[in-house]
Amino acid sequence: MSAEFTGVTRSTDHAVTVLPAGGEFDVITGEPLSPDEINFRVRVDEEAAAGFIAVDATYASLRLEIHQPVVPTEAMSDDGDSWTLRRQNTALQLPLDLDEPGQQGVVELVRHAVGEFPARVMHHLYAIANDPPYYRRHKFRVSINDLLDQLGYTRDRRGIHYSVNRKRLGGTLFALHKTTIEVTRRTSRGRRGTTTRAFSANLLAAVGYLTSENVGEMNIRAAFEQGLPEVVEVVINPVWYEGVRREDGRPGRDYRLLPRPQTPQSTHGRRGPKPGNTHRGQSRTADLLRAYVQRCKEQSQARRVVVARSALLEHAGITNRNASMAVNTLKRALTRLVEEGTLERFEIKPSKVDEQFELVWQSIAMANAERGHDV
Repeated sequence: MSAEFTGVTRSTDHAVTVLPAGGEFDVITGEPLSPDEINFRVRVDEEAAAGFIAVDATYASLRLEIHQPVVPTEAMSDDGDSWTLRRQNTALQLPLDLDEPGQQGVVELVRHAVGEFPARVMHHLYAIANDPPYYRRHKFRVSINDLLDQLGYTRDRRGIHYSVNRKRLGGTLFALHKTTIEVTRRTSRGRRGTTTRAFSANLLAAVGYLTSENVGEMNIRAAFEQGLPEVVEVVINPVWYEGVRREDGRPGRDYRLLPRPQTPQSTHGRRGPKPGNTHRGQSRTADLLRAYVQRCKEQSQARRVVVARSALLEHAGITNRNASMAVNTLKRALTRLVEEGTLERFEIKPSKVDEQFELVWQSIAMANAERGHDV
């Protein structure tokens, strides 16, 4: 990492050499590209042209559970050296050396790593890593202003983003770095029976930043939570990226193609969502539906599910007694899941008793099947 970066939790040393675009050289290292790397980049460009980015298969299969919001019935436990929130296949952990006043402070930090917004941030980080000049490298730099643009926020008259949005994004990036994801999964191996795979890793192995602000003795967490970074250097943990590209630089063989994240138009207004407004309710509805779709995927090999409107409203936590308004809220949340790639589409099937909603998540499986992967 360049010496101009401050607050770095892990660093690497490499020179950045800018070479003419289109040459058969790597614009990051200046090294000539091997024939295999050229073919790999051609495939990356072709998949990008089709509207897809590569995401590590393990993360793709667990991302909905990882980012599932913390609900009031969930509590973190003190395991001696960390706070832990355990779920079905995963556990979220934070070290006890965070100087937090208690569980509530730890939970607040965890909340920055779960929910719709952190999931969208990770989706965009994978997209940045996917594209030139990085070509699926897990280390990259991005402007905070540019990343907020991609997330759908608008800039002020000075051409920069409001502090409330920079603080939210900064806090999320730091939480994705500090929160450790512990995974334990039982998988079937045919005649060999079942195997347990377990590992523990944070999503972002390192975060660093560049800023023109005078941060003085401020630690890296405070700088991120105050929204001070202007450019950030991100390292997606190789554990969550080796399926895309291995640490030795060779192409990975265990990734999934997900739709490129879309940039919402004016979704958050100029200053982002205000506490208690309708957008927060819509985010919660989308989170609940996303978790429901994930459960359907885990419990069935099918690529679709048909569910009664009344049942889907209950799963989505929609309690509006006005049927028309309730259905409109449901449709907006389902549309969001389609835009982010969780669903391919949804259809409403008329019924004499209760409308039926068909939820389909087949397109990603088909895209991966074309590459010879099972899903």
